[in-house]
Amino acid sequence: MQGGDIFHLAQIVTIENKNEVLKYLKANSDLVRLLTQSFLVITKEFGSGDHPVLEIVTDPNSSTPELICRIETALPFDTAISALERFDDNWWLDYAATARGRLNFDISFNDVDL
Repeated sequence: MQGGDIFHLAQIVTIENKNEVLKYLKANSDLVRLLTQSFLVITKEFGSGDHPVLEIVTDPNSSTPELICRIETALPFDTAISALERFDDNWWLDYAATARGRLNFDISFNDVDL
């Protein structure tokens, strides 16, 4: 993983638990390019006002950590769910196997009445 790739990534996302995420990306450097590619599709499907956040989560049923790219959105619930479905159908389902269970995408809502 090159420092420039991480620098670019840090410019377009918020990174929670930064040390843990950077360590994970160093160990899984192929995910950096995949994430960078995903942001173009996220912008297309959600709009430029929505913001990706990276965080590491560990499923309580598994001890394996996973990188989550959480798209923070102010879109209405139904619109955001439709955008996530388009993202999945138009891009993620073609690349999910490449991530081999190490990366997933989700949404969270900012200041929205559900």
